[in-house]
Amino acid sequence: MPKSAQVRALERAMKTGRDEDNLVDMRFDITTCTCRKCFPGPRADPVQTELLLSCGGVWNRRSNSWEDDVDACKTAVVSRVHPGQVAATRWFSSWLPVHAWRRDNPPTDVDLDDDEEVDTDPTRVYSALMSGGRRGGKSFWAALAVVAYAVQFPRAIIWCLSPSRGKDDTKPDEIRRYISPLLDPAWIRRQTIATGWELINGSQIMLKSGHAGADPDAIKEGQADLVWMNEAQKMPQRVYVVARGAIIDKSGLVLCCANPPVEAKDQQWVSDFAADADAGRRASVHISFDPRRNPHVDRKALIAMRHEVDQRTYEIEALGMFLPACDAVVYNWSRRDNEVPRPEPELLPNGDQLPCKRTGLVDVTEEFLRSIELGDGLRNLIGMDFQITPHMGGPVLRAYMDPREARPTRDNVVLWGIDEIVLEGDELEWCAEARRKGYASEDVVIVGDGTGEYQHSRRGEREAPPDWHGRGSFDIIRMGGFRNITRPSLLVKRNNPHVLDRVRQLTSLVCNVEKVRRLFIDPERCPKTCKSLREWPTVHGKPSRTHEAAHLGDGTSYPIIRVFPRIQRSGNTDVGGTSIAQRSDHPISDSGDRFSGRSAPAVGKIKRSYGV
Repeated sequence: MPKSAQVRALERAMKTGRDEDNLVDMRFDITTCTCRKCFPGPRADPVQTELLLSCGGVWNRRSNSWEDDVDACKTAVVSRVHPGQVAATRWFSSWLPVHAWRRDNPPTDVDLDDDEEVDTDPTRVYSALMSGGRRGGKSFWAALAVVAYAVQFPRAIIWCLSPSRGKDDTKPDEIRRYISPLLDPAWIRRQTIATGWELINGSQIMLKSGHAGADPDAIKEGQADLVWMNEAQKMPQRVYVVARGAIIDKSGLVLCCANPPVEAKDQQWVSDFAADADAGRRASVHISFDPRRNPHVDRKALIAMRHEVDQRTYEIEALGMFLPACDAVVYNWSRRDNEVPRPEPELLPNGDQLPCKRTGLVDVTEEFLRSIELGDGLRNLIGMDFQITPHMGGPVLRAYMDPREARPTRDNVVLWGIDEIVLEGDELEWCAEARRKGYASEDVVIVGDGTGEYQHSRRGEREAPPDWHGRGSFDIIRMGGFRNITRPSLLVKRNNPHVLDRVRQLTSLVCNVEKVRRLFIDPERCPKTCKSLREWPTVHGKPSRTHEAAHLGDGTSYPIIRVFPRIQRSGNTDVGGTSIAQRSDHPISDSGDRFSGRSAPAVGKIKRSYGV
């Protein structure tokens, strides 16, 4: 019986050792774009295309294994990236080979009982954030990374999450629109509209919903190797946590693409992600996509938005800047710029200082507090709000200055939160905690809530100690061993300057109109203070008085309004005087400024330390 053509072809393949009918070129390349848009202008020589990443090889469908490497492929799917996407591609191409080794050889030299430092090597991270303004190319680039991973690693499991409400929502269409053209039909074994693609090498690209209104744990489905969260700012942080736990089997990656949060309903955790990654506080990378570097959009139309929307919206939507929530009290707080480790000048045996190598500043707290007549020998300025719940206390501030300045003044010092004394307890428990941390009465001045002159934290409680009767928090703090305590303003007795005055002075130190920042907080030593300043909200346009963050927000504002006086811009008529102390974002004279514009009394007629 004569043999069929298929049988003869199979016999030839068996003799030569190659089964051509079952061999598929699965090569996926990412190169730089050399079009006229990316490289405008006259060209003396052709622009050379750079191969940034090449994945895959020759796949044998019969044996379900690689037959040969990428160099043996005769065809390839080639995608080009514009200049704004090159940095992300270079990072991903350096991460892949390291991941390939750890995928099959997970790290074994791990001390589970040791709190190791965070490994921030970009090639060994477990999560990445691609942020930026609109039309920067984040989502398309993430689709390239997904396809490259699926081709490179057979039997890979990839989740593509979108903030959709289910299979009837159109939001996953964006992911399909980007991925479908990148897949050669010969690579696809099965495709469904609802779930995604299964490739001939066994890799699965699965479409899932991260809808914030649904149960975030619903995305759980065992192991995943790569998780792409598209529009991550519209998904709750729990979705990220679930995804992050799913990729640990193969040392995988959670890839987040997000625009900075704009509205209060947007998820603020992506802002924290960006700040922590930039500061090296997590095993992550953060890469920003600038839409002005995307030549395939009308960049003139992008820049024209400046004249159509407010400055904040333009900075977020067009420039991709992470700004505080729109309802934040401290609206100009920046985790990147204001949350900075404390300066560490070197103290010499003779008492002089060498400037901090990182900041170039020296500690002038003692001299500065003496110059504004808060007392002698004081090295720590502590803010304090008196509430047992949620917490008692506030930040510990110090003043720093450029050593090239002649002397510290209100014009040239910066305040730095170097520690915080915060606990759930009363005044005496706070004093015990302060002593445990090494603070002593002789080098501390406390600026506390002015109402503490006549009331304490256990007011109204039947269990209040009998000797607290008729006393205020100030008296009890002195009973606890810290005698240097004063109110936020000498002009406002038994109370505080209006909250609007305090907040305006606080925000003018955070960042003034000249973009100068003079208030910084160490995020490692003051985590609760940083969190409160970030999350303190407004209610009907005014600082919230009931939110948990308001207490430490107040505790931070008390010493600031005392050191940089600002009275009577709020319109509150129960505050003495009518003149306004200048804001710290304008020059302040050293003579009489703490008296709200009035001339200072003669030195011989005033005490050395007011209220201390």
